[in-house]
Amino acid sequence: MEIQVYLARWETAAPAVRAALEAQLPPERLERLGRAGGEKRLQAAAAYGLLRYGLRRLTGTPELPALSYGPHGKPAFLQASALQFSLSHTTGLAACAFSDAPVGVDVERIRPVPAARARRLGLPARPEDFFALWVERESRLKCRGDGALAGRRAVPARRGEVYCPLEAGKGYAAGLCAVCADPVRLVRLSLEELVKET
Repeated sequence: MEIQVYLARWETAAPAVRAALEAQLPPERLERLGRAGGEKRLQAAAAYGLLRYGLRRLTGTPELPALSYGPHGKPAFLQASALQFSLSHTTGLAACAFSDAPVGVDVERIRPVPAARARRLGLPARPEDFFALWVERESRLKCRGDGALAGRRAVPARRGEVYCPLEAGKGYAAGLCAVCADPVRLVRLSLEELVKET
């Protein structure tokens, strides 16, 4: 199966678009968000909007099925499914990846990094370099569903894992890790397109 990666990027969101996306957040995700509002809620709503969009495209399923969450927060379909997915979001960007093998996607807005943090993690202090390595590290952890290594400086590749950086646009770093070497198809969408599809 071709790995499908859906990206949505925004500068601002019209109130009606924001409300339409947020209204479709799963109850368990709303609970986890608590009172978070503004950008954090929009980021999660966009990621789950991409999940619904991709699922509809790949399987024809009109509604988002029930989800479960692993011990480290990785979402999965509650009912067994051959289709696996990964979500990520940051300020102004959300991503959802689908594969028939374990998959992890990570996106980050490039921003200044405290030198002490870079040293502690053994990563370069230059923001572009730091986040290029950070998204690789995080996508590997998400692919494994394993937050146990989150405190480690390095997350070495495991046999069968394939990593590829994704082009997310200026000011962002994005990466994908999968336990397969299938080709990757990147689809860019606007928030308005996500709302139109729901």
